[in-house]
Amino acid sequence: MEGAVGVLEIASVARGIMVTDTCLKTANIQLLFAQPVCPGKYLIIIGGEVAAVQAALEAVDLEPTSEIVDKTLLGNIHPDVFAAIAGQTPVNMEGALGVVELFTVPAGILAADLCAKAAVVQLIDLQMARGLGGKAVLYIRGEVGAVSMAIKAVEKQFGQEGLLGATAIIAAPHPELWPKIW
Repeated sequence: MEGAVGVLEIASVARGIMVTDTCLKTANIQLLFAQPVCPGKYLIIIGGEVAAVQAALEAVDLEPTSEIVDKTLLGNIHPDVFAAIAGQTPVNMEGALGVVELFTVPAGILAADLCAKAAVVQLIDLQMARGLGGKAVLYIRGEVGAVSMAIKAVEKQFGQEGLLGATAIIAAPHPELWPKIW
C-alpha cells in the first residue's frame, strides 16, 4: 500500500467504534488499527490513497458526536510503515536492534517513516498506545551503522520537537532477547 495514514484518537470506546465504521463506509481505505487504548480512549489508524484517507477524516468531522481528541493525516509514507503498524513484518532475528520510544502515536508513525527513509533498516514493529500510556515504541534492525544512522535521524527530528522519550541501540542482542521484546 502506498499513500497516506490517518490517525484518530477518540475520547470514548463506543464513539471510536462508530467513527471507525464511518471511515470505512466513506472511502476506499484499509483499517490498520482500531482498538481501545489507555486511558479509556479509542485509537484508529487508516491507510490508503491520500484523497481517500482525507475523505474519511473529513467525514468524521461532520459527525457532531464523534468526540475527536486528535486527528492527523500523514502523507507520503514509506510502504514498510504499513506492515510495521499492522504487526506483519517477518523478523530476521540478527544484526543490531534499535528501539525508539516516542510520546505520541503520530510521532511513532513519523519516526518509523523517517527510519525507513534514512537508512537501510527493517522496521520490526510499531507498538502504539495500548499499555504504553499513549506512547509509541518502534523496533528496527539492521547493520549497526544503519541502525545508528536511523536512530540519530529520529533523535535529531523528534528531540527538537520534545516528542522523543528514549532510544537504545544494541549491537548484538542475546538470542533469547529477540522473541521477548514485542
